[in-house]
Amino acid sequence: SITSSISVYGAGHSGPSRVITAGVRGPYALSVRSAKLYVANYGAATVTVYPHGSTQPQQTLFRGMKSPEALAFDHAGNLFVANWGNNSVTVYAPGKGKPIRTIKLGISAPDSLAFDSNGNLYVANHHANSVTVYAPGQKSPAGRIKNAVREPLSVISSSSNLYVLNYLTNTVTVYDEATLKLVDTISDGIACPSAM
Repeated sequence: SITSSISVYGAGHSGPSRVITAGVRGPYALSVRSAKLYVANYGAATVTVYPHGSTQPQQTLFRGMKSPEALAFDHAGNLFVANWGNNSVTVYAPGKGKPIRTIKLGISAPDSLAFDSNGNLYVANHHANSVTVYAPGQKSPAGRIKNAVREPLSVISSSSNLYVLNYLTNTVTVYDEATLKLVDTISDGIACPSAM
């Protein structure tokens, strides 16, 4: 059965302060931006947006989506949605319901999104065993990482390095963002990783 709720806990509380059910179907990813909660609903092919403290959606995004799995925001506040079901990333301007751009080139079953400090977008492609890199505002890849990437589930940019969680090999591989070269592989204590 598909989960259809999100429990919200206050600091220091063991029970939920509220439960969100309106607009929720198969929630896969959550993100908070400008005092709003964004929920990627894999089961409904939507992203629902909730004002702080609310259990009712203020907005529901659906155009261009199919099985959304990840959310990320760029420096301008644009929402990027990774769509597993149609091998794309849809981009929405703040408060708008229609995509301003759809990225498809170089994407295969996207699992995770990340931005670096220069505004480059990184997309973890589960089926292609790769991470594609897009310069700000671009729809074509500026680069691709394949070395040691195996079923990537998560990407994080930090301190000029990109960290890639590889489900198939139980590793986190580390790449220099400037060169996209492998600089380290972390494997100690990792088993069946799913998120970073």
